[in-house]
This record gives sequence, C-alpha cells and structure tokens, in this order.
Amino acid sequence: MKNNFLKRLTSVVMATVLIFLMTACGNENVSTESNDMASASESVNTNSESFGAVKTELNLGVSNLLSKVLDPAKDSPGTGFARAGIGQSLMICNTEGVLEPWLAKSVSSDDNINWVVLLYDDVKFSNGNVCDAAAVMNSLQYLMDNNAGLAKSLNIVSMEAVDEVTLNIVTDGITSDFLSYLSHPQSAIQDVTAEDMDNAPIGTGPYKVDNFISQQQIDLSANEYYWDGAPNFETVHYYESNDKDALWLQFQSGELDMIVSPGSSDIASIAEDDTYEVATSALTTRDRYLIYNLEGEYTQDVNFRKGIDCLIDRETIVNIIMNGLAIEGVGCIPQHLIMQERRMMWTRHWSILRQQVSP
Repeated sequence: MKNNFLKRLTSVVMATVLIFLMTACGNENVSTESNDMASASESVNTNSESFGAVKTELNLGVSNLLSKVLDPAKDSPGTGFARAGIGQSLMICNTEGVLEPWLAKSVSSDDNINWVVLLYDDVKFSNGNVCDAAAVMNSLQYLMDNNAGLAKSLNIVSMEAVDEVTLNIVTDGITSDFLSYLSHPQSAIQDVTAEDMDNAPIGTGPYKVDNFISQQQIDLSANEYYWDGAPNFETVHYYESNDKDALWLQFQSGELDMIVSPGSSDIASIAEDDTYEVATSALTTRDRYLIYNLEGEYTQDVNFRKGIDCLIDRETIVNIIMNGLAIEGVGCIPQHLIMQERRMMWTRHWSILRQQVSP
C-alpha cells in the first residue's frame, strides 16, 4: 500500500514539475506557487536619465491595466479608473493591509448596519462639479444599478444625503465587510452626469481623461480642481500591452519613462545598470497555486494532496525562478496581511508534514 502511494505521488510530481516549468516560461513576472506558495512583488522601474530634469510629461508602460472601458462600474475588475489616477474610492487599503479613509473624511457605524459617511467640504470632480453627499449617493446608486456583484456585496438598502458632507447609509443586516467594499476599485466615486462614462468618466483624482483607446492607451492631463495637492505631471500617457518584451524595448529606447511590473529577469538586469532605477517594489496579493480535481482517483485523498504540497520546493522557486521577487506562501493571503498566530500554525503544520514524508 505504501509503495503504491509513492508511485502515484511520483507520477503526479513529475507532471507538476512540467507545469511549473511551463508556467515559469510563460509568465516570469508572477510568482509561482504550489497550493498557496508565494506572493508576487509588484515593481515600478524608471529610466533615471529621463528624470534628470524636471518633467511635465510622463510616458508609462503597463501590462496589467488593459481596461475595455473606463467606467469602474462596468469594467472588471475596474482598476483602470482608479489606477490611472482618474478617480478615488471612499476608503483605501494601505500598504500594511489596513483600511483607512481616502475620499471620505470618515466612515463609521455603531452596529455595522447604520453607517455615517463624512466627506470633505472642498472636493470637486475634474469638471468642477462639487463632490458632495448627493453626488456620492448618486455614484453608489449608479454602481449598484450597473453591477449586480457589487450591489450584493455592498448590501445597501437605503441612502440619505443629510447635508452636503453627511451621507447616511443603511445595510440589510450586519455587514462587517462594508468598508472593504467601499475600498474596491469599482466603488470609486464618479460624476454620473458625465456624457460618456465608458470612455471619459469624471472622477476626483489628480488626472482627467483626454483620450482613451480601449485596451491600448489612456491620455490624461492634470485635474485643475484636484483637492489633495498639485498633480506631479501636466500630462500622463498610459500605453497598455500584454507584450512585456515590447514594453521593455520601448523602455530601453527611452520611449517610455516608466514601466510597471516588468519580468523578473528584466529587474535583475536593471540592478546592474545605473541608467535604470527600481522606484518601488512591494508585495501584492498575486499568487500561483495548484488546483486539484477533487473527483480524481488519487487527488480526492487529502493525504495525497498534502504529500504533493510537501514535495514542492518553494524556496527554490522563489529564489531561482522568481529571482527573489516573491515570498513563500502559506495561504491565499500574503503573510504580512494575516495574524502572526495563523502564520505560526501553518509553519508547524508544514514542519509536521515534511517529517512524515521524509525518508
């Protein structure tokens, strides 16, 4: 019985190794993970020579924006509107994984049912219209009318603009994750009176839309009404492509000032060249994992799946395949976003498993 189990385990491991090799060749930027193995690093690289003098224009290459439309309520996952600096949500999740107010001054509740949203009194949309409680209410209502998924998650049954800066919201029962959904990119606040919300939505961010070519390019200019300081550039041009090699060549030639999420091999070469600079590098929630067919003859056995997990060399994948631009994962949520006790429990769990399958 034991030999039969090892034979089955070996055959699946060989197939798993092949999958990892193909994954590594096909996408070098995202971490490789075996059943919750690693969280990827998101990097922004700049051409140092381009920033030697004060620039008023930024040409940015991205491979993970690719919005079909800019309307956050209709775009999935709706990141283009917020990531391009066009709009903002009421709440935001900071780099420590903690929710905090962003467009809102505060969002509070005593029972997780009745919510009070307090707004700043000097925020305007990029067209000059005031972003008051009524405008926020209309934006959330528009979102729920056009996005059934977010409507169900927000769980709102009524809203009332008490005055210009106070919005009361009632949810259908206790909604403890309400603040999380207010931070979702698709919940970003927009002016619903805009004439073309698909191609030129109007938000409160530092930039406004001048031109949009679906899944190819976004041209932006500074929002003269921006409420949180002067924008860093007068114009910003996003060039979108799934071809990271093409973006890398454009970056090297100087056509692009900055690229987001280059391949891990490209980042390694950047470290050896003073012409380029890694502006930021941060852990994200992206991961790579194995999905088991639980109806399979062998994979429905939990001990068989545990054995596979223990044989995956996470450390080598992180350090060699990903050039150190990932961390070993213990779950679908990165370690720096979960409780220490949970991490310790998983560490003990894996140690016990590894001892069980050791020769």
